[in-house]
Amino acid sequence: MADSSPLIEQYRRIKKDYRDDVLFFRLGDFYEMFSEDALEVSSLLNLTLTSRNGLPMCGIPYHAARSYIGRLLRLGKNIAICEQISEPGKGKGLVEREVVEVITPGTIVDEEYLDKGSSNYLAALASGAKALSFAYIDLSTGDFRTTLFPLEDALERLKRELERVQPRELIVQESLLEEWKELARSVLDRSALVVNRWADWLFDGQRSAERLQRQFGTANLRAFGLGDDPVVLLAPGALLDYLDETAKSVLPHVRAIVLYGDEDYVEIDESSQRNLELIRNLRDGDTKYSLLEVMDESRTAMGRRLLKWRILHPLRKIPQIERRLQRVDLLYHDQAHLTALREILAQAPDLERLCSRVAMDRAHGKDLKAVAWALGLYEKIEALADTVGLSFTDEGQDDDAVAPPSRETLEKLQKLRQLLDRALVDEPSILLTEGNLIRKGFSPELDNLLSLRDNGRQLLEAYLEEERSLTGINTLKIRYN
Repeated sequence: MADSSPLIEQYRRIKKDYRDDVLFFRLGDFYEMFSEDALEVSSLLNLTLTSRNGLPMCGIPYHAARSYIGRLLRLGKNIAICEQISEPGKGKGLVEREVVEVITPGTIVDEEYLDKGSSNYLAALASGAKALSFAYIDLSTGDFRTTLFPLEDALERLKRELERVQPRELIVQESLLEEWKELARSVLDRSALVVNRWADWLFDGQRSAERLQRQFGTANLRAFGLGDDPVVLLAPGALLDYLDETAKSVLPHVRAIVLYGDEDYVEIDESSQRNLELIRNLRDGDTKYSLLEVMDESRTAMGRRLLKWRILHPLRKIPQIERRLQRVDLLYHDQAHLTALREILAQAPDLERLCSRVAMDRAHGKDLKAVAWALGLYEKIEALADTVGLSFTDEGQDDDAVAPPSRETLEKLQKLRQLLDRALVDEPSILLTEGNLIRKGFSPELDNLLSLRDNGRQLLEAYLEEERSLTGINTLKIRYN
């Protein structure tokens, strides 16, 4: 049996709460893995396997963790990040540690791990008396949707939605997999889908309603069309519960949920989606030779994701189709303004995902600079839209035209851009601990503190000369630690 130590006991206590996850256990400048995690990860990532206190061990430098995390996510693994939350020091005993985040394939927000042109959905499936509740969310953008599948055709509709949405991860009620064998095969046969089985008692309509109301800051959910049937709340409530456990942060960018049904979009069954090669070909699953490749002239990652969505969700309502065609026609017959718009968009960062990282306190200095740049581009787009007569649309509202931002809102955005430009250096660090973030002259108090840090010795020498002059003692010295 392996020898124990306070460090190993601490590891075991934390690992007990994250049995199904790979635990990245911070030790100084490394993330270490022990026991089964070490054996599995060393094999998957080709790491050197060593031992500590008789336990198998492998590790990676913390500054290179992103590339290793990305590889594990692509293999369908969940990673629990355990950080040191107290300062190490002589005589202080064992450093305190706790899990600060659990990264799973369906909860990624870091751009480094995401496909820029594809949504990254986490989905949930639960059962009611007469219908299945299905919901999905892209944490990196805040897109949150839910629907009901009546039991009589639930299996076919589930297959269709899984093919259309392509979630990376699915939370599913355990009894559904045990009692509905054909449904279980449809779910488990998807090799790229990470499936999390949840006990039935975790899906509770009342608790889901309370969690959703708390998320949106409302007294009820009627504004979202969710007031009548508690079954429809089961899956979205479970998603928010799961995100509470994994993201371990507030989700202020998730501000609404869209209830949709078959009446909103043309139904395309699972086989037809594949055979029509809408977004990937049959040969190797790539986008080459697909309808997406033919149509995709988008200049931004946001545009490409929206194009994918629209290909897979053809509109049914004639007024919506006509409005969309009118906008296309407007730009098609005004090539000069179309070219100008495309040139602006080509410079745009992924503002959807940037805003999500900012909202979740995951953004760094370069992200904030990118937000400022995007706001500057938006001012140009807004001016161009006024010239051409383009209306703003909200895809979450059935593609109906919505009112453009108010003048007050535009002024706030302009002030935010100016603030970020004034405050941030031109090339900020991506690590808050490295400094090189706030521009000199923006904050006199910060400038003074930095001067004390960088010129402490000179200040002390100047002070010493002043005291020698005042006292007349030329041999006066300052003692300091």
